[in-house]
Amino acid sequence: MKAQQLKDRKDIVRNREDIEKEILELKKENENLKAMVVGKNNDQHLKDAERVKDDNTSVIAFTQAPFPTQNPRKPAFSAKLSAYDHQLTDSETIKFDVVMTNIGGHYSSATGQFIAPTDGTYFFLATTFSCYNQYMKTFLYRNGEYLLSMQADGDDGHETGSIGIVLELSQGDYVYIIHNGDNGNCIYGEFSNFSGFQI
Repeated sequence: MKAQQLKDRKDIVRNREDIEKEILELKKENENLKAMVVGKNNDQHLKDAERVKDDNTSVIAFTQAPFPTQNPRKPAFSAKLSAYDHQLTDSETIKFDVVMTNIGGHYSSATGQFIAPTDGTYFFLATTFSCYNQYMKTFLYRNGEYLLSMQADGDDGHETGSIGIVLELSQGDYVYIIHNGDNGNCIYGEFSNFSGFQI
């Protein structure tokens, strides 16, 4: 009987030692698992932090980037003559004095000239209307240089002459229309006009 009890006690001690050893192993495994989870979390946190950093950098770069500013309005003008029967002298610059549009103020009704404020491509359109039964010839000039002519042959009533031209201008170039005095001297103002704008 005593021998059996002694054996049972030894078994209990052995079992207890095994259980304690198993508990220690489980604790170690638990610690290893915790370390792995923390490591993964740290890696994820680092990745998240890097992503947030990249996002913030992008946001900062975006907010610091210069926004495109709205371009100022491009120059444009349109003008006509006020007088119905406007008498012209030889080689006179025609001063279209009724200004309907003058964005930037680069057309002068006092001189009849448009002066380019910047280098660029410009389009010009002009129409001249002859007085009744009169012949009228006019020229488009740039900086004193002849470019195009308009002819209105009013042998039997009124006639019109028109031009349209695209020009490359430098800043300060000036464009205007003059009268050819060899061919009539009367222009019908209401229907004669001069327009231009930067493309």
